[in-house]
Amino acid sequence: MKEKKKKLALNLVGLSLLGLLAFGIFGLPEIRAEGNWNLEEAESSLASSFEKLRDLKMRSDWDTMYDMVDPKQRELVDKINFLAFYGKNVLTMREFELVGAEINEEERTATTLVKQVAELNVARLPVKFRQGFQAPSQEELTREIEIPVEWVWRNGSWFFLMEQQVLRNLEVAKGF
Repeated sequence: MKEKKKKLALNLVGLSLLGLLAFGIFGLPEIRAEGNWNLEEAESSLASSFEKLRDLKMRSDWDTMYDMVDPKQRELVDKINFLAFYGKNVLTMREFELVGAEINEEERTATTLVKQVAELNVARLPVKFRQGFQAPSQEELTREIEIPVEWVWRNGSWFFLMEQQVLRNLEVAKGF
């Protein structure tokens, strides 16, 4: 059973690596903030943006979440490919709570630290990854981790950086 869980984790890691490979092939844009800056407004806006992201994650609304992705990254990954990677709902968020936040005023970027509890939905794995997989207990399919979510300020709004989400999915997959 441990071998099957390990094989599943490796397969999930493989899927995540494909996403990273796509970024490597197409390149990532330089992350530079744009737009007017007022720290007080930026702090308030970050709190609102985080709450919106949290709500969308809890509802697994990847379609709407795409609009919160850094526009420079959306130029590289269209919505169809974004949803093909994320929209499978392989992970269901049980919790997505803010632990802390830090804003880099000079670079106009931010990092929010999040406690995430996610459950692996075995039935939503691609068929080739499910074959021969013996589902462990529900408790074993749920993991709690703390993850950073990176943000960039553009044109008066915060957008999250997608590649960080890909990396977090790798980290979650390693736990299964």
